[in-house]
Amino acid sequence: MARKSSADDGLEHRLHRSVSCFAFNGDRTQIAISPNDSNILVYEVTPGSTDQWKLLHELKGHDSFVSGIDWSATTNLIVSSGHDRNAYVWRFDGGKWSPTLVILRINRAANCVQWSPDGNKFAVGSAAKQVPVCHYEVSNNWWVSKMIKRHKSSILTLDWHRNNKFLLTGGSDYKTRIFSAFISDIDSTDDEEDFENIFKDQFKFGAILAEFDCSKGWIESVRWSPSGFRVAFVGHDSTITFVQILEGAEPNVQCLRVKNLPFREVIFLSDDCIVAAGHECNPYLYVNKGSEATPNWEFREKLDKEGAEGAGGAAKKSSKVSAFAASKLLFQSTTSKGTSGSGMGPTVLKTRHQNQITECKVLFEDDSESSSSFWSCGTDGRILNWDLKKLGISMDGLNIS
Repeated sequence: MARKSSADDGLEHRLHRSVSCFAFNGDRTQIAISPNDSNILVYEVTPGSTDQWKLLHELKGHDSFVSGIDWSATTNLIVSSGHDRNAYVWRFDGGKWSPTLVILRINRAANCVQWSPDGNKFAVGSAAKQVPVCHYEVSNNWWVSKMIKRHKSSILTLDWHRNNKFLLTGGSDYKTRIFSAFISDIDSTDDEEDFENIFKDQFKFGAILAEFDCSKGWIESVRWSPSGFRVAFVGHDSTITFVQILEGAEPNVQCLRVKNLPFREVIFLSDDCIVAAGHECNPYLYVNKGSEATPNWEFREKLDKEGAEGAGGAAKKSSKVSAFAASKLLFQSTTSKGTSGSGMGPTVLKTRHQNQITECKVLFEDDSESSSSFWSCGTDGRILNWDLKKLGISMDGLNIS
């Protein structure tokens, strides 16, 4: 965990005023972030606090808010998307990062972006009800797109299956879908996982392989499990849904409605362990208590022990507060999130993150399909590491090696 910064009232160091998205390089020695504007900053990552990280590069090209960043461990290329309706592929050459043209062919904002596992294509979720799946054309030195057009509203989140062929999407039409993103020129027709008996049209680009209509709010985040046979997604109606894909039968779907504020992100630490985080500023741990074919997911605990010494610290009290400010702070302190202070002066949450968690990333070691740690960023400008073992979380039933 990052050490505390004495300059920030006992809270952990803020890298920026806000961080909307981030991505590590392959060996995790560098990180690319968006400080909630049109720029991308690349830092050298060092052990300890983020205040020791060194700014190496500033990537300028987008004309509006950068909505997504991904860094391919295979090719060392960075891809970014923005509300300026553009995506750029950044290549490091001659000591600097240079953008390559991407032909997206969309007339609305690009909301998210992700490399495929093989690093030979990437997908962009857009507000134009389309998902451009882009691959490189050597002869023209640009990235061209093939369109998945079966959505009815903005695509807010997406995730690639480990086989490089299936694409999971979620949008503001409240639906989560699995598409075939197979491109014959670059993808193999090998079916090592026997999906032919599950998805008949797996080699037909743009085909809907499955659709889930469980949430009554827009879909904030979607994820494949490491094995590729489970799916999880969270909705803005404070639901989290788990799907088990079965051969020769309808998928097993379990939807849980939670009492807290909506989640914005969901990740698998293993096939039997999920972390969800968002507007509560605190990661929630969910564990599978059932079998492989019929999982039964349950909430176990919050990872941030609110109110613990050092979780948020105490705010410095202000002696001069206007009546309006005092009323506002009093209202804030009575919300569902834990706060310290009496309503007079700056309010400090009893969590490590002081505002909503916007993105989480789990970094698996080599061919491992489980991890006990992950990273998160938030609109409070902090990038934090969470290690379940260091937090004293029991590993029983988590299927984490």
